[in-house]
Amino acid sequence: MNKFYSIALSLFVVSLVHSQAANYTVTDLGVGEPYAINSNGWVTGLLQTGAFRFEPNSANSTNGTVYSMTSLTVAYGINDQGSIVGQTNCDIVIDEIDNYWGHPALWETNGTTTDLGTFANNDGANPTGRAFDRYALGINGSGEIVGWISDENWSLDNGAARGFFTFDNGSTKNVISTWETTADSWYPLSSGVSGVNDSGQIVGFADGVDWSTYNPDDGTFEFYERAFLAQSNSTTKVNLGILSGATESGNSRALGINSTGRVVGYSHDTNGNTHAFIWVPTTDNGTNGTMTDLGTLANNNNSFARAINSSNVVVGACYSLPNYTGTVAFVYDTSSTNNVMQSLNILGSAWIVRDAFGINAYGQIIVTATATSNGQTHALLLTP
Repeated sequence: MNKFYSIALSLFVVSLVHSQAANYTVTDLGVGEPYAINSNGWVTGLLQTGAFRFEPNSANSTNGTVYSMTSLTVAYGINDQGSIVGQTNCDIVIDEIDNYWGHPALWETNGTTTDLGTFANNDGANPTGRAFDRYALGINGSGEIVGWISDENWSLDNGAARGFFTFDNGSTKNVISTWETTADSWYPLSSGVSGVNDSGQIVGFADGVDWSTYNPDDGTFEFYERAFLAQSNSTTKVNLGILSGATESGNSRALGINSTGRVVGYSHDTNGNTHAFIWVPTTDNGTNGTMTDLGTLANNNNSFARAINSSNVVVGACYSLPNYTGTVAFVYDTSSTNNVMQSLNILGSAWIVRDAFGINAYGQIIVTATATSNGQTHALLLTP
């Protein structure tokens, strides 16, 4: 495991642009995408200039500083302590077309970046395979890190060539790519992780083939994904299923989880469209619960939910197929059955708000928006 110091952490935005729109103050963080926000309003992601973090002058302030994070190639997750996870390049050429190993990495507020290194061979996840990739996606308040691994050898022959890992305070790496299931006809191939909460609950997806659908005449079979819920100290995943009425071959993925174990993501519905869902446990942080369809905005037939805060407010985006036209971000307060999905494309003529990546307990939302003046995609912080 390497630990190195970020010696070139440079300030690249001195004066942020603010505006007032609808019920939000808009902070323009620059050209790029924001991937995560913590409870204090720190934001991280990837700008045109590279990985970044935004530090507000005070908790949840609209004023602050955007810093370049030169020790990371991309920053995906952040916890309330300000620790950031993502990926760093090792600059090792591993084949004739100059593919590089990417390693998961942890940046801490003392300025150090830790390369989380490689993983032992486990369930087809071969760290010596060509174009092998690893990156950290989330970190909770206890310092548990989750991420994704992959290589080029993904196939039915060698089983799970993708999986996710947990990394507990620098002491344990656990590669997980099996599925505990009673459906004997379903053969799991791989899995990916999306996030982790402070209780150590992990969400993501697992995919596989259903051998009960195998056609010996042409060798075809059904292949599908399922959203899952797991615990960081266990290899057992709970299959969250698909929306009621969807065909068995429909897919689902879990993309976010809050402190009480409510899960959001997307699933196919009865019409074969993709709809945002919320899965609510019977008891807080439980493993039994119910998946509910959150629907879509008008003029869109598909949606997905990316994140949910401690007040059960959900954010994500809607779009229409086949060309992903009309993509627009939404916010949905699920704490009351009287509430409905609302568009976040309310910032006036200067912006078209396309996607919402996160929301914190304060109600601050991070989005991508297209600037109507030049068509560039910007990372915006919306503060109520």
